[in-house]
Amino acid sequence: MYALVEYKGKQYKAEKGAVLTVDKLDAEKGAKIDVDSVLLVSDGDKVSVGTPYVKGAKVQIVVEDSFRDKKVLVLKYKSKKDYHRLIGYRQKYRRHRSCIMTKILLQRTSSGELLSCSAKGHAGYAESGSDIVCSAISILMRTVLQVLSELKNLNLDVSVKKGDIEFSVKNYSLSLSDELKAGLKYSGDFLEKGFSSISKEYPEYVKFVKL
Repeated sequence: MYALVEYKGKQYKAEKGAVLTVDKLDAEKGAKIDVDSVLLVSDGDKVSVGTPYVKGAKVQIVVEDSFRDKKVLVLKYKSKKDYHRLIGYRQKYRRHRSCIMTKILLQRTSSGELLSCSAKGHAGYAESGSDIVCSAISILMRTVLQVLSELKNLNLDVSVKKGDIEFSVKNYSLSLSDELKAGLKYSGDFLEKGFSSISKEYPEYVKFVKL
């Protein structure tokens, strides 16, 4: 998943915790800035193009540090005037990290049985591989998958692609045994409470939707 954003007159590609280098702004380290001038959003096979901006789309960036570029030397010289002047200039920049949220969708029946769950996108809390938010979400989902896989006569459709995880119960029906319904209900409770807790603690990085 990635987005093309327009920021301070320039365009940037923001994806999964990418570091953006922009002209220095008056913002402190750790400050969070919402950018709603999103030109395009790509999520797998689904692409949304704005006119000029994508309605409702937003990317949050976090200021990491500031630095100066290599010095550029400018020499001014006028012939026969005995005039020359050497000027040095270093452009100031700030590094920002884009925070594209992890989006979690949890679907349950009216009586609480788990039907499907998906988690897509990198939370952007830290670098990929050391992100505790993504790790917590992954552990919750993989734990439930392990439990459900041990239930007899329950068929699951599971997909894991580049860190995105989604699964659904293929053979759900009202005629399922009480044991299977209980397992699906407890699994739904476990995921809902876990995702709710994570999204409350890290609202900038996780969007949790219960269907």
